[in-house]
Amino acid sequence: MKRFSLLCLGILAFYSTDSRAALFQSDTLPLIRSGEVILSGKSLRTEEKYDLAIEKLLSIPASDTNYVQTQSELLITYLEAKQWDKAIAVGEKGIKEPSAHKALFYVGLGNAYSGADQTEKAVATHKEGLKQYPYDYLLHYNLGVVLAKREEYAAAIGELQEAIRLNPFYGNAHLFLGNIMIMQGKKAKATLALSTYLALQPTNNAVLVLLNNLMKNAVTYENSQPANETLAAFKELDLLIKSNAALDKKFKSSVAFKAPVAQQLELVLESLPAAEKGDDFWLQFYVPLFAKINQQGLKEAFIYHILSSVDDKGVKKWNKSNQKSLDKFFALANQELRDFRFKRTATIGGQKAEYTFWYYETHRLNAIGNQIDDDTYIGPWVFYYPNGERKAEGNFTQTGTKTGKWRYYYDDGALKKEEDYDSKGEVTGLVKNYYQSGPLWNEIPYKDGLMQGRVAIYYPCGQLKEELLYKDDKRNGSGTTYYLTGQVSARYTYKDNEAEGPFTYFYKNGNKKEVYTYTAGKLTGPYEYYHANGKLSQQGHYLEGEKTGEWLGFYATGSKRFAGSYASDLKTGPWVQFNEDGSLQSEEVFDQKGKLHGTARYYTRTGQLYYDYEHKNGLFTGYTYYDKDKKILSQGGDGKGTFKIKAYHPGGTLRYEGDIKKGKATGLFTYYHPTGNKSSLINFKDDQYHGLFQSFHESGQKDVVCTYVNGAMHGYYRQFHKNGRIKTEGWVLNDEMEQTWNTYFTNGTLSHSQYYLFGDSHGEYQQFDKNGRPFFRNTYNHGVLTARAQLDTLGGVLKSETLAEGNGKNILYFANKKTRFQTQMQCGEYASDLLSYYANGKLQSSTPLKNGEYNGRYKAYYASQKLRVEGDYVDGEQNGLWTWYFESGKVDAKIPIRNGKYHGERIDYWENGQIRVKGTVVEGDRIGSSFYYAPDGTLMIERMYDENGLVRYRYLDKDKQLTPYIELPNYTGTVKAYYPNGTLSVENHYKNSFMEGKQQTYYPSGKLMEVRTILAGQEQGVREEYYPDGSLRKKSPYVDDELHGQEVEYHANGKVKRTSTYLFGEKEGWELTYDQNGKVLFKEYYRDGTLY
Repeated sequence: MKRFSLLCLGILAFYSTDSRAALFQSDTLPLIRSGEVILSGKSLRTEEKYDLAIEKLLSIPASDTNYVQTQSELLITYLEAKQWDKAIAVGEKGIKEPSAHKALFYVGLGNAYSGADQTEKAVATHKEGLKQYPYDYLLHYNLGVVLAKREEYAAAIGELQEAIRLNPFYGNAHLFLGNIMIMQGKKAKATLALSTYLALQPTNNAVLVLLNNLMKNAVTYENSQPANETLAAFKELDLLIKSNAALDKKFKSSVAFKAPVAQQLELVLESLPAAEKGDDFWLQFYVPLFAKINQQGLKEAFIYHILSSVDDKGVKKWNKSNQKSLDKFFALANQELRDFRFKRTATIGGQKAEYTFWYYETHRLNAIGNQIDDDTYIGPWVFYYPNGERKAEGNFTQTGTKTGKWRYYYDDGALKKEEDYDSKGEVTGLVKNYYQSGPLWNEIPYKDGLMQGRVAIYYPCGQLKEELLYKDDKRNGSGTTYYLTGQVSARYTYKDNEAEGPFTYFYKNGNKKEVYTYTAGKLTGPYEYYHANGKLSQQGHYLEGEKTGEWLGFYATGSKRFAGSYASDLKTGPWVQFNEDGSLQSEEVFDQKGKLHGTARYYTRTGQLYYDYEHKNGLFTGYTYYDKDKKILSQGGDGKGTFKIKAYHPGGTLRYEGDIKKGKATGLFTYYHPTGNKSSLINFKDDQYHGLFQSFHESGQKDVVCTYVNGAMHGYYRQFHKNGRIKTEGWVLNDEMEQTWNTYFTNGTLSHSQYYLFGDSHGEYQQFDKNGRPFFRNTYNHGVLTARAQLDTLGGVLKSETLAEGNGKNILYFANKKTRFQTQMQCGEYASDLLSYYANGKLQSSTPLKNGEYNGRYKAYYASQKLRVEGDYVDGEQNGLWTWYFESGKVDAKIPIRNGKYHGERIDYWENGQIRVKGTVVEGDRIGSSFYYAPDGTLMIERMYDENGLVRYRYLDKDKQLTPYIELPNYTGTVKAYYPNGTLSVENHYKNSFMEGKQQTYYPSGKLMEVRTILAGQEQGVREEYYPDGSLRKKSPYVDDELHGQEVEYHANGKVKRTSTYLFGEKEGWELTYDQNGKVLFKEYYRDGTLY
């Protein structure tokens, strides 16, 4: 997980959706609050500002957690904007992947096909959706609509009726069904359907006008389509409506408002046929509903209710004065609609019978199953999420207990859990839980409702993660946890749900890492922590869960690192820390409350006194800094802990300055490099970073700009190259990288772009070459690589691979389809040796893997298959002596490495075998003397370094004796060294520990060996290298410390030996190699520094 430490570096019908959150815009990359973007998009869609809504929704990347919901909203927007092709593209993608919105995608895709007049595809899409969601009323409704468009009216009527059976409260289904009845000339049936719609949607005046026109025989498209035979009872009712009998003055109406819709509807209610058993939907649903309205004297309330959209004082007055009658009508109608869908025949769990259908308040299906005694579930049941996906399914006994196999599901339809119940209703056998992505999560054995036996827990990739034992529902016995790559990571024992005995953690190499001891669930007894090499790192004791007694720490070499004591989990008394060589690092004293008290002393790496801090009961009250002669450089403080502080580097230059208030760093602190240049500007609040943070390269250029809130990085982060261009940028929220992060080459072009979710790589990763062309496109799932696509120079897919849950082969290819790199992945980690190849198939390098980490001898080769470099990996880090070779086979360099950093005596060689440079490196930095030699073995210069840079130098005089050291004050000045013969060997210019300006080295003959230019810490311009006779050996162009342009290498006879083109540090394009007569020997093409 990527965290940051305290130191920076109308016809259409859809489900409603809801989410939260806003779009914060930085200068470059936006922080997208997708929930708020979705709400904003919805609002714009409602206002019919479709282009703006689409623009908003398209801003949400595919890696966002709300992306699928965004796509569903985008689909709706495209449909309303009648952008059918785009809607189809979104819908086709949406139905392919599991999601909580899949039913909606089927509805939307079908409607998009219909809108594009691809009705055959529309029908097929809705039907395919119904196979998965048979009780989705919107799928039935929209299928009915498209079937009607195809003039398949009989089938359309059936689908609309099914939509009403599932949700009789859905008004559009009644409206569309009523319109079909009008076209078929079935006045009575149309009247009942449209009246039901108006009962549900009384404010739609257009539909009221339609019904009124129907009542007075004035609908122009009536009888426009052929119809099947109508029941005799409805024929009579049709004739009654056509006769306008209710419009005769002799008809005594109870409705004062005069309009055909009122009086004719009143007559219809009084003339309804008797409800009969049979297949006719109107006799099953509409007739019983309106008969009860009539029987209970609520026809007047019903008619006035559907007249609500009429701008008439009388109607409004009646509705206002008769609320009790209206409430009775509402109660009756709601109950009738609920009862209609309550019971129906279905097949559940393989059993066909009459079942009760249960619904959410939103009228979405909640469950199917029967009850007795109002609260006892019996027989088969299926439960549903509001989105139509199954939630659970299984059987109940006649006494209401679960029995047999039960399955549970996630809201995207994926299997979540499986369990079995015995005849007593107790869980029995193996309970299986699954990740939402599909793999098995855990297996838990049950007997008589209690956990009994071995529990196994798995990583999503299938690798065993932990196994533990249960007895009678309590953890009892041994347990083991495993790394992703299969090695044991811990062993432990439990007794009655409490840890007991040793709890041991392991490194991947099998060595012990950490050992706790538990008694009755509490840490009690010895504690040990080990380095990966098996040597002790820490030791101490716990008592009742608290640290106690003496605690000791050790370096991996075995030397002591610290010593001190704890009491009741608090540091107490003197604590001493040591450097690896045994010299003092610090001395501190803690009081009985675990707070620093008295004088704390801190020392340099060489053991000299550096500074003292004074504390009183934990309050920082004063300080003193010393120079190398123990003279005071600065001093300050007061008893209340409020004072200004000036801290110094061991070399005597200012390190930082700021204000201490009540013992804590407060406000702006300014930090400096040992050279005196500003290194950072940091704002503090109560000893924590808070506010703007800025750091600077030693050259003075800006390095990092970010923001902290109460000690955690929170806000926009930017890091810069030394040339001032942005290197990396993105958002950090609560110390975790979030959303899109971009990294750039020194020339400003995009290098790679990665999306993060809670600090993990998630979603798409793109890598580009320095010409801006996409190179790789990878997909991550919470930090695990799951897919990779390698692209050619035109952006086409050269090769792609899927790594399910991070498992599979990880192979990269050259343009000729030959393997460039290969390894096996397990759970997102390397599981076999890493092998890279040249384009001709020959081995380029081999990185050995063992125990899930780099272990063993690494070797890399030239294209000629001669050894280029070799060295050992130990537990994932470079360790031991590493050797580099010239292609001739001669040694180029021998460098000892410790835990990935150069450490020890480093020797570099000329190709003739003579030593070029010999000196000591400590943790990657040159420290102490380094000797530089000419190709003939003559000493050129001895340079003396401290941890900040060059401090002094010397060379051989005419008697071949070393001269006295020549100091370089403040790491600044000109270095001139000479050979014993008096000729100049080195001329360097330094400024604040960096070379600055023209840098030259010479052969003992006085001939120029090399000349280059350094500006602001970076090499610029053409570097020239020469043969001992003074002829040109190589010309190398540099921009911002990187090779850029054409590099030319020459034979000793002056003929061109090799031409290479570089693009900001990496080979790009053709490299030509010539023999001494100018004949081309090799022609190789490079892309992004790799032979292509």
